[in-house]
Amino acid sequence: MHSFDRKVLFGFVGALTVFLVVGIFSYFKTQDFMATSRQSVQIHLVLENLEGILRDISEAKGSQRDFIITGKPAFLQACQNSVFSIDEKVKNIRKLIREGAGEQAKLEQLNPLLVQEIDFFKKTIAARRDGGFEQALQLIQGAQSMETMDKIHQLVADVLAEEMKLSDYQAVLMQKNPPKFLTLSGRVSWRIPSCS
Repeated sequence: MHSFDRKVLFGFVGALTVFLVVGIFSYFKTQDFMATSRQSVQIHLVLENLEGILRDISEAKGSQRDFIITGKPAFLQACQNSVFSIDEKVKNIRKLIREGAGEQAKLEQLNPLLVQEIDFFKKTIAARRDGGFEQALQLIQGAQSMETMDKIHQLVADVLAEEMKLSDYQAVLMQKNPPKFLTLSGRVSWRIPSCS
C-alpha cells in the first residue's frame, strides 16, 4: 500500500471515529435530557392535580352551601361532579408519584381525610333534606369540617412543597448541565500531500 493510500485510509477512519464518538455522545446526552424533561412534566402534572383537588373541594363546598341555603337539588349535581373529579385526581397523583415514598405516605394520609370530608358533605345534605335548614346549619357550625379541611390543606401544602423542591432541583440540574450537542466550529483545513 502506498503512503498516500494509508494517509487517506487513516483520515477516513479518523473522521469516521470522530463522527461515531459525536453520535454516541449526542445520543446519551439526548436520553439524559429527555429523562429530565419527563420528570419535570411529571412534577408539573402532580402540582396541577393537587391544586385541582383543592379547587374541587372548594367547588363542592360551594355547591353544598348553595343547596343547604336554597334547598334546590340542582346544586347537588355540581357537588357530585366535584367529588368525582377529586377521586380522579387522587388516582392520577397515585400513578405519578409511584417512586416518592414520602409523597405516597402523605397521599395515604390524604385519602381518609377526603373520605371524611365527602361523608360530611353527605351528612349535611341529608340533614337539609330530612331536617331542614336549621339541622344542616348545626352540623356546619361544628368544628369537624374545619379541622378536616385544615388537615387536607396542610397535607396538600406538604406534597406541593416536596414537588416544588423536586422541580427546583430539576431546574438546577438543567442549568448546571444543559443539553449539549457537540459541534465542530471554526475552520477545518485538510492538507493534501502533493504527489510530486
